[in-house]
Amino acid sequence: MYLIAVLLCCFLSGCHNTWMEDILKPLSEGKGKSSSYPEIPSNYLTIGSDGVLTAYTGPTPLGNVAIPAQVDGITVTGIKDFFSPYGVFENKGLTGVTIPNGVTYIGQCAFYDNPLTSVTIGAHVMIGERAFYDYGLTSSGFEDVYNAAGKTAGTYTRPDINSTNWIKQP
Repeated sequence: MYLIAVLLCCFLSGCHNTWMEDILKPLSEGKGKSSSYPEIPSNYLTIGSDGVLTAYTGPTPLGNVAIPAQVDGITVTGIKDFFSPYGVFENKGLTGVTIPNGVTYIGQCAFYDNPLTSVTIGAHVMIGERAFYDYGLTSSGFEDVYNAAGKTAGTYTRPDINSTNWIKQP
């Protein structure tokens, strides 16, 4: 709150400069995070002491979101395998997701049955069976492209939810 008051005072007194833009721009773009998607609030996520996300309990559909790098002060390192009967983010209406770089494992069915068209992921992530399957497709194709690209970090997209033609963006 103090920072906002100081910035407002400075702006009103005419000392507006590019340093204010440098401060305000990252705040308006997701608190300095590299993702352009809004971050899922931590209070909707359950995390184990090992850093594995075990549940999402917030509203749906999610749309485009970023999974936070930390929940309750614990670094997110994985997304749990499906817990009977659902995966952590199964059928949550995700259209785009940014997975934090600290994640090394995505469990079976974690993102099952979502209309994903964009996934941003770190390098060398182990992906469980059917983690990204969707809408009756036997494979979303995402895992195949990610593995074929040498499990390279980046953003992978596909033109629409009926396509299995994922492409790694430059």
